[in-house]
Amino acid sequence: MTPGEYVVSLVAQATGLPQYRPSPSIRSTEAHPTSPRITKGRDSILAKPHVEFGRILKDGAGDAGLKYGAYLVLLVERALTEADKSDHAQDMTHSQLTDDDDEQRPDTPAVASRELGAHEMATAFVKRPGLYLGFPSTHDRAIAFAQGFDMALMMAGDPSSHLREYREQLQLSSDHERATTAQQLERIQALLPAFEELFVAAAEIARTRNNE
Repeated sequence: MTPGEYVVSLVAQATGLPQYRPSPSIRSTEAHPTSPRITKGRDSILAKPHVEFGRILKDGAGDAGLKYGAYLVLLVERALTEADKSDHAQDMTHSQLTDDDDEQRPDTPAVASRELGAHEMATAFVKRPGLYLGFPSTHDRAIAFAQGFDMALMMAGDPSSHLREYREQLQLSSDHERATTAQQLERIQALLPAFEELFVAAAEIARTRNNE
C-alpha cells in the first residue's frame, strides 16, 4: 500500500467501516517514490478515501470539533493503539500462563512475568498515549496521569510514592506551551520507567488481594 492507502485503511478500521478499506495499489511505491513534505515537524501524507467515506469522516470531524486532518490523525492513532492493545492482551495471556506455571516451579521467580506485563502496558501507553490521555497528548497530561495513578496506589495501601526517583522527568520544560507534537511525545516516552514501576506496583496489589 501507499502511505495514503494505509492511512485510509487504518481510519476504516477505527470507524468500524471495513468496507471502505482500499485495495492495495497496483503501483510500485518504489517505482513511484513520494517526497515527504515536512513542515514544522509534521509529515504530510495524502489520503484519498472514497467520496462517500470522505463525507462520513468530514461529518465526524465536525461533530468532534476538529479539523479534518486532525480528525484523521486521531483515528489513525486510535487504530494503532487498538492493535497495540490486542498484542498486549496476547502477551498478558502468555504472562498469566507463565505466572501460573511459575507458582508450581519455585526455582523460577513468578515476578518476572508480572514485570513483563507491566513493561508491555507501559510501552503501549507511551507509544500511543492518545487513547489514554485524550487529544492532543501532552507531557503535562502524562504527568497528571502518573501522579494520579501514584496517589491511587498509595490510597490502595502502598506505603510511599513510586515517583520520587523521576522528579526530573516530571518537571515541565520552560518551552512546554511551544513544544511540537514530536517533542511532547518524546517527553512522554521519557516517562517509560516511571510508568513501568507504577504498573508493576498495581499488578502486585491486585495479586495480593486475589490471594487474600
